[in-house]
Amino acid sequence: MPLRYGGGQVLSRGYGGLVSILTVKAWQRRQNSGLRLADGSHWEFAAKDSRGREIISRLSGAMGLSAPSKRLAKGEALPGEKKILSLQVTRKDRHWRKLPTERSGRISCRVGPAGTMESLAFQLMRVSQLIAHASERKGGLLVHGALAEWKGQGVLLEGISGAGKTTASKRLPSPWISHCDDVTLIVKTPQGRFWAHPWPTWSRYSRGDLDAAWEVSRGTGLSAIFLIRRADADRVSPVSRRQAIAEILGASEHVASPMAMGMERAVIRRLRRLRFDNIVNLVSAVPVSILDISMHGAFWGEIEKNLGVIP
Repeated sequence: MPLRYGGGQVLSRGYGGLVSILTVKAWQRRQNSGLRLADGSHWEFAAKDSRGREIISRLSGAMGLSAPSKRLAKGEALPGEKKILSLQVTRKDRHWRKLPTERSGRISCRVGPAGTMESLAFQLMRVSQLIAHASERKGGLLVHGALAEWKGQGVLLEGISGAGKTTASKRLPSPWISHCDDVTLIVKTPQGRFWAHPWPTWSRYSRGDLDAAWEVSRGTGLSAIFLIRRADADRVSPVSRRQAIAEILGASEHVASPMAMGMERAVIRRLRRLRFDNIVNLVSAVPVSILDISMHGAFWGEIEKNLGVIP
């Protein structure tokens, strides 16, 4: 009998990890299921025991994932390029000295137990960052920034903690849509365009907010990036390429730092180089500006005027 979690994906018993995650790219058209990203990735999740099911169930709920449309019988092949990410829940938590490597289309790694809200949030963050890293290897980037949308145009509001990302996101009026206010995954489509997906804020889970959810599969084309600042008046101003790269790099390192704990220095340097190269390509393709935001002004009007002149 195949295994199933909560009406979700079914996998065979042959995988060694307690949690198995299937990544499918260029999937043939089916009903919506799992996590689809604009870079062509398709992630499916499954678990093998109660500890794994807890992590996968929380991950699926936080990412707003729908149930897969089909069970996979034992040994059934998936169409398209397939990657299997297997997570083993161990008794003790250990830092990753290196990122899990892929062998014959399979990636295996270990995560620690999730007995407390803090440990659950940490394991969810690690698993989600593995997903994000797969997109980074294809030109994407996980950044500390809020994602909003105006008439089909995606806007990233990037700033340090306390810059006002959450407050700005809450102030946006209709027809603006606020997708997330803290972390965003930028991906590069097979056609070379940059899109963005909302990403969970796992610190909310550590505070016990287990009902928090984000529609991660709902991507939008990224039209502009704004480096936000608190100010007395609302205005958009130009920024140098060097400053744009430096600030976005800092926003990326902010969210990547927890996974880097305990990693070998050579691995950290390689990951930073990858992100730096991706950021250089990003700022070459997507306009970056400084956005001054006042306490009571209609700053979104400045964004709308700026979007109106972007080709």
